[in-house]
Amino acid sequence: MLMFSGDNSGDVDRTGLFGSLRFQATEQASGAVDLSLGVANPTALVVIFVALCAVILLFQLILPVLMKRRQELLEEERALATKGLPHS
Repeated sequence: MLMFSGDNSGDVDRTGLFGSLRFQATEQASGAVDLSLGVANPTALVVIFVALCAVILLFQLILPVLMKRRQELLEEERALATKGLPHS
């Protein structure tokens, strides 16, 4: 997406993802286009990767607790239903 954004007239030098990815297109004298794509600043990529890993880790830690609580609530509701008590 980064390489196709803009007017594409002449030489193009674009950065994306908080300046961490770089795309450069240079038109040669023969009319050919020289393309270059690379990592300009890996710091943003590392921060995004660490943040994503933290979110996944938190999800994996919280999900079993929530599933256990859900099971407890369902069992409590079943117990109240067998006693004939109204549930909320």
